[in-house]
Amino acid sequence: MTRFPPTLAVLVLLMVPSPGGAQTGAEPLSLPRAIAMALAGNPDVAAVTAGEAAAGAGLDAAQGAWFPRI
Repeated sequence: MTRFPPTLAVLVLLMVPSPGGAQTGAEPLSLPRAIAMALAGNPDVAAVTAGEAAAGAGLDAAQGAWFPRI
């Protein structure tokens, strides 16, 4: 019989996952929370929001032309 070298035994022991190193206590992510996180970090949503604000400002300026000036 051949004998395992000590380095191989150490490598095998290091590859075995230990449950003590796992993260615990994290609460599960709900679907509404996941959607909110995705929308908050999406640059397309930020661009649309900025475009909507600019359009609102343009509308205010256009309507302001009808108001009397002092």
